[in-house]
Amino acid sequence: MEEERLSELRKRPPDELGVEAVAEAMQIHGRPSSAPSTRLEAVRVLRSACAGDSGAAARAHVLEEGRDLVAEVVAEVVRLCREGEEDGEDRWVGARCRLQLLHNLYADRGASLRRDGELLCPTVRAALGQADDAKTRDLACSVLLHLAAEDMPTQLDRTETLASLLRAAASGSSSSGFALLCLSVLVERRPELWARSWSDLSAAERAAAAEFLRDHHCHHEVAGRRRRRRLPSVLVAALSDRFKSLSSGVLVALADKSKNISDPAELLGLLELLCEVSSHSKEEGSGDASAVLRGDGSLLVDAVYLLRMMNDAGKEEEGGFLSPVSKASEVLAREDLEASPVYGMKRTLVRLVGNLCWEHRGNQDKVRRVLIEFY
Repeated sequence: MEEERLSELRKRPPDELGVEAVAEAMQIHGRPSSAPSTRLEAVRVLRSACAGDSGAAARAHVLEEGRDLVAEVVAEVVRLCREGEEDGEDRWVGARCRLQLLHNLYADRGASLRRDGELLCPTVRAALGQADDAKTRDLACSVLLHLAAEDMPTQLDRTETLASLLRAAASGSSSSGFALLCLSVLVERRPELWARSWSDLSAAERAAAAEFLRDHHCHHEVAGRRRRRRLPSVLVAALSDRFKSLSSGVLVALADKSKNISDPAELLGLLELLCEVSSHSKEEGSGDASAVLRGDGSLLVDAVYLLRMMNDAGKEEEGGFLSPVSKASEVLAREDLEASPVYGMKRTLVRLVGNLCWEHRGNQDKVRRVLIEFY
């Protein structure tokens, strides 16, 4: 009888599902005797009732009267993301329906999000952490976007969230755009999370993060045109410090004539990202971030020293990946050279030094003083 009644309610247009229908579906969902398939039907009715502009009254009723329902839906999503099918219910269909309900419930409900943010965290963490169903991850991202628009709950304001989003974005699936959108929102609203989490990410995640910031965040499309977008100064300063830490290790390795460069992919990724940021002018909306880099004298000195020592190492190691190419016969093994994780690093260093010295007399003088030390 209950499933028949819910099936009847599902056939109604969403704008005809009033508060009474919502209350009935909530009651059926909350009964301990309801089968999993019946609870899923109740979730589908509530999902439809709470969608769009016509669902404002339904959303208000559920959020005022159904906090226990929200807790139950959260627990069910966590269970489905961790376990298999139960009583014929497909785990991912069930998880997606419930995440869609949560997304609809909290759309444009800032006060309710601030109240229930911590309650929703287990759902987002469980759905983001699984790698089996991309659509479920996307819906978790949609709930996370609601939360990121308000004060980020403590349970999600951590490295684990950033790492899960980076893995989802790097998965190559057609739906990874949701994760990219979440990452961009977190850059704008939670740059401190990026800054403090960077060193705790894995090497692959840091490389993916540098690529995302350079290729997706700094450049985005607006009305079909690619525009530049600034990075927050606190994040730029943290990335600069990380690059200097890695470059110090490279300087030691080159001084010891060692070929073992730690984290070369991250080093090159950060170098290319810093080049991109330092090339933005104040008129393009990135004046603060560019000023942070131009005002960091130790970054300029490290770049010049690294460039010089890589150049010297290339002269001593004929045919190596750091050695200069002077004739066509030397590029027969070009594919092997390009496979090196530091391929192109010297030219990128030259670009960074040039950007940092552009219209900055103090940095120009500093480069002259540093170069004098080499001769």
